[in-house]
Amino acid sequence: MNGQDGVEITEASKILNLKVEAIRKRLQRGQLKGYKIDNRWYVVLEQQDNMSKTEQDNVQDEKEDVQSNSELVDTLKSEIEFLRGELAARTEENRRKDHIIAALSQRIPQLPEGPQNNEQDIVQRVKNEVAATIQNQLEERDKKLMETLRAIQEEKTKESSKKRSWFRWGK
Repeated sequence: MNGQDGVEITEASKILNLKVEAIRKRLQRGQLKGYKIDNRWYVVLEQQDNMSKTEQDNVQDEKEDVQSNSELVDTLKSEIEFLRGELAARTEENRRKDHIIAALSQRIPQLPEGPQNNEQDIVQRVKNEVAATIQNQLEERDKKLMETLRAIQEEKTKESSKKRSWFRWGK
């Protein structure tokens, strides 16, 4: 200490647990009292300053942290309670869906066993369908041919009857 109860900036930074630049800034802003002797700054520390501002701030910060932590814990507890309720609701919903699915699956009739030679049955069925189609087409063609033949025969008989009538008439 020098002269009045002031300390150099470097010593004040150690006591207050602050950087030298922070001390200078606080002197400029008037947050700390100080004086200058022979181009050297001295910081006047009051007794309450012995417990540094940062320590006081730290204590205040800790109080605020505890309060905000307790608020955070309360918030998280309420969110956990909400999520547990949602989980219970979803579990119940899934249980109901499983019950509905089980009930519906019991209502579905059992399918009969299919033939062992499924490919052979399909091939035989296709052959039968093709044969039936061809048979139908042949019958249709035969009907048309018979109709055409009858029409031709009718025309021949008409022509022959016309010739005979001319032939008889001419005698």
